Amino acid sequence: MIINWRLFYMIYLYKNKKERAFTLIEILVSISILVFILLSLSSILRSISVNQKELSADSLTLNNVDYFLRIASDNLRQAQKSDGSLCGIAENKFFNTGDAYIDFIKDGECYSFELFDDGGVNRVVMYAGSKGNNYISSRNIDIASLFFEVEDYIEYGQPIVTIFIKAAPVNGLSNYISDQTSVSVGYYE
Repeated sequence: MIINWRLFYMIYLYKNKKERAFTLIEILVSISILVFILLSLSSILRSISVNQKELSADSLTLNNVDYFLRIASDNLRQAQKSDGSLCGIAENKFFNTGDAYIDFIKDGECYSFELFDDGGVNRVVMYAGSKGNNYISSRNIDIASLFFEVEDYIEYGQPIVTIFIKAAPVNGLSNYISDQTSVSVGYYE
């Protein structure tokens, strides 16, 4: 009798394949574990997305505040002493301030920074003499408060302006950023 080893080998492989197959319970458990992992992963990705949006809005706010402080500092350093005839600034003074605005003279013209309501969003606007006005802050940023503290008694030293600003993204008004800077006017007698 001749033994066909190939036939035995094929039968062995067939039986082992049959024994190695997954049962319905094993498949259901595997799918349940996979669904749990995917749900956890989607929750993590959603949290990352929300955090990324908040960081982006905070970054935009910080950039706007930094830009305004830089522009204000550069211009306020160049303020000139008034002779009493321009911008409502008293003689021998450098600034005229009020609620959320400051006026000053630069290059013989009136300049001003002011908090302006632009359709429900407070923005900083710069009035630059004959050049007109320009918004300094973005429409996506709400300036909650802007305050200028002035010390322009030249008998005691150089004039100094301290700027206080508080701002937040329009879509997330709970994330306020507060900043301040002091600017010394380049005045020498």
